[in-house]
Amino acid sequence: MLTDFFIPVLIGNVIGGTALFALIAYAQVMQEIQAGSSPSHRPRPVAQIVLPTFSARLAFTLRSDILCIAKLGGEMRDLDKALADIFAIRSQIAAGTAFRGYGSATVAATGGLALFTALLQFLWLDDPTGHPLLFFSGWAATALVSGAMIWIEMRARSRRHHSGLADAMVHQAIEQFLPPGVAGALLAVMLWRFAPETMWMLPGLWQVLVSLGVFASVRSLPRTVALGGAWYFVAGFATLLLASQSHALSPWTMGLPFVVGQLLMAAILHFASGETDVED
Repeated sequence: MLTDFFIPVLIGNVIGGTALFALIAYAQVMQEIQAGSSPSHRPRPVAQIVLPTFSARLAFTLRSDILCIAKLGGEMRDLDKALADIFAIRSQIAAGTAFRGYGSATVAATGGLALFTALLQFLWLDDPTGHPLLFFSGWAATALVSGAMIWIEMRARSRRHHSGLADAMVHQAIEQFLPPGVAGALLAVMLWRFAPETMWMLPGLWQVLVSLGVFASVRSLPRTVALGGAWYFVAGFATLLLASQSHALSPWTMGLPFVVGQLLMAAILHFASGETDVED
């Protein structure tokens, strides 16, 4: 932004200064011509009068403006370095601060959504294995709604509890869960596109990926959150073991682990002290 302002100003100075010095040189030339018209003075050629004066002044102007541009470039580099240092310091402070953006009530509500989805599929979807796209579409919609609920409250709570560090804390929380989330989405697309006969593995794999996201968040959440990660990890492999017998999809093997896991996470967030139970 500073460059967009100063560079046009410097260019304008060069053009305006050049024109001004040209006028001054012209006035001096005219004076010398008039003075040389007297018998005691022999007029010199115009080129000998104009060129030295004009060239000297133009060189001085260009040198001054080039020095200003170089100085401005150095100041811009110093400013960029200072901003980068400030961002790094804020990121380090955020990494060592307990994140209070997750609300226990909202996390518990996402467990209620999982239970609601499992009940709907149990009542209305007679053969989930025969309709895997419909089965997983319902759970994908539930995940999107749950994520939107958590995101809205996370933004509000972060601004209330972390004030100036709110954006850095939210970005850190997203970075912790983004890799498992992207991996889960790509895994679903890959299995559906290239190996649809193995989609019975997806519920258990999703639960394992959630456990990895929870474990990654232990640095900024109460340490007891690791219990929630352990639950999802064990539940994911148990789901894989159960489904390996029949290769069937069930709303309960998908829903119940998330119901229990989200309620457990909500209880941990509610009872744990963010100031004394966070990893240093």
